[in-house]
Amino acid sequence: MNPINISAMDLNLLKVFEALYEEGGASRAAVRLGLTQSSVSAALARLRALYEDPLFLRRGRGLAPSPRADELKPILSEALDRCRQSLLLAADPGERVKRMIAIGLSDDFEMAIGRAVVRAVGQRNRGIPRSCRCATPSPPVWNPSSALIRNRCPARPARSGPGRPRTCGP
Repeated sequence: MNPINISAMDLNLLKVFEALYEEGGASRAAVRLGLTQSSVSAALARLRALYEDPLFLRRGRGLAPSPRADELKPILSEALDRCRQSLLLAADPGERVKRMIAIGLSDDFEMAIGRAVVRAVGQRNRGIPRSCRCATPSPPVWNPSSALIRNRCPARPARSGPGRPRTCGP
């Protein structure tokens, strides 16, 4: 690879690389990026010169990544993901409404520590909505006659209480 001055490089080429890799063609990548097909092709030519590799080879009706492109993909995607994360941190909390933190707790834990957990998570993730949800499904309604028919009801009364479903087992 050529020695590069990153300040002279067009970092938008990395977005083009990612779109080409994931879409498998210049036309689809152009639609995804809101560019023309010719501008994506021109960006690909610049990427090829930058990395001194064809990066994508024509296969049928699309483009297939070269071994070098396969090697670059995880590195470039991670870098772009970090850039996206940094932009989310700078975004107005109202713009972060698309994200939500759901905390799943059983009934008894929700009653005991749920409010404190939601408050602690909220302090570390300001502006992101959060909710506490019951992690255990609602118990089925206990039917003593069906339990007797299936021979699954003990001689003692069923145990139940806060956070414990009514069961007819030991």
